[in-house]
Amino acid sequence: MAAFEEKWFLSQIKRNKETGNFDKGVVVHSSKENALNGFHAYFGAYGYGKDGTIDYVQCSVSDMSGAIIRSEVDDRIERPEPEEPTN
Repeated sequence: MAAFEEKWFLSQIKRNKETGNFDKGVVVHSSKENALNGFHAYFGAYGYGKDGTIDYVQCSVSDMSGAIIRSEVDDRIERPEPEEPTN
């Protein structure tokens, strides 16, 4: 029987502003530090205007109990202004 090993889960979501398609995935890490490094690397590559084709990025790191220890969203999706009601 294999020994128990704690795992950490990095959830990654990004949206291509030209197509509107979302890419997503979960990466399994064997340490909290590796998961957090992946979190920062994903935001470093796609967040805050780093990639002009991406307008939404969401990442979170959770443990095996499902507790989220780090989460962040960069939402730059352009939304239409609500129309004023006409009487």
